[in-house]
Amino acid sequence: MKKLLLTLPALLLCACAGTSTQGAHDQLVEGTLENTPPDLLEYCKTTACRENTQFKLKMEDGSSYEYRGAIDPPIVQPDLITLYPGEDVFIEATIEGDRLVDMVVVPEVKSPEKTITMKFWQEPSMADGTDMLLQVDNPFEKFLRYELGMMTFDAEELQYTSSCPVIPGGSGFEHWPYPIFLMAFANLRLVEINDEEVTCE
Repeated sequence: MKKLLLTLPALLLCACAGTSTQGAHDQLVEGTLENTPPDLLEYCKTTACRENTQFKLKMEDGSSYEYRGAIDPPIVQPDLITLYPGEDVFIEATIEGDRLVDMVVVPEVKSPEKTITMKFWQEPSMADGTDMLLQVDNPFEKFLRYELGMMTFDAEELQYTSSCPVIPGGSGFEHWPYPIFLMAFANLRLVEINDEEVTCE
């Protein structure tokens, strides 16, 4: 599964390729319909893709990075979930064996027993204000595990990062002390774990 996260199609990562406007320090990247890859435009004809994505991050040198996208890949793709900074989403999922399938984004929680909440953001009150936090709420009766990847600003491809299982009926938190452009989740599954066996991997 690490290999899956490291070899995702360019469709997922196309948001990085916008028109860049850079002043002395700050950077603005704009993805317009004109510079959106044709493959993504075609994909979005039959899929509910993101529209008008916007977020702004403080960088480690004190400058800012702002992204504005007209069309971006959907939050849920087959076997994959992605989050941009500032996104707070509800995802309904069906249990098939120990795997979570048929995942779909919903505007509100109507079926709490099968709705995962995911939130990803930059926390200005921590350290120098560049730290990123991830919260995942698990509604199920078993531990929720997933493979986690991230796209940072010093890499050109998705990087695998460790993650901890989320306790049944509870919340899990992850923290990184630097800006992150995108998080990606794969292989979401439910597992039986004794408290003394909980490991982050």
